[in-house]
Amino acid sequence: MARIDASVRRLLEMKLRVGVIQHPYVSLELLRDSVGATAHRKLAVEIAEKAITLVRDRDNLVPLSRGTPTLVLTYAPEADIAAGRTFATTLRSALGAGTRAQRIGARTPRSELDSLGRGAERVVFSTHGRTIEGEGRLAIAPQVAQWLDSVAAVRPW
Repeated sequence: MARIDASVRRLLEMKLRVGVIQHPYVSLELLRDSVGATAHRKLAVEIAEKAITLVRDRDNLVPLSRGTPTLVLTYAPEADIAAGRTFATTLRSALGAGTRAQRIGARTPRSELDSLGRGAERVVFSTHGRTIEGEGRLAIAPQVAQWLDSVAAVRPW
């Protein structure tokens, strides 16, 4: 209860600071000046660019070279159909022929995962999900985590 009270207090203080409590309504005529404004779109791109985190690059493989058969594997919730789409498309375009993209989720069986890596010399794994609260690690289905470990052991990129 104390955490909820503290969170509500922070939200209310922020609303007070930015004037939402004093002026709770937005003018629909002025909405276009704010939503979708060029400055806001630029800021959104900057935030997205800074949000990508490279977890491991022991062998200094980034930036990636063109022409190497690559599997771009996106792990995302089934309901989030757009997650990773832009990232995978951009990589396929940048890396050229031999790069393919595949989407997997928590329900992807180990047998399907085993067949995915065939023909790829390199796997780029992107996650679009949540972290486990208090642990700071990603919530990845056990069979996917085990498969990733097995791929990393065979191909230590």
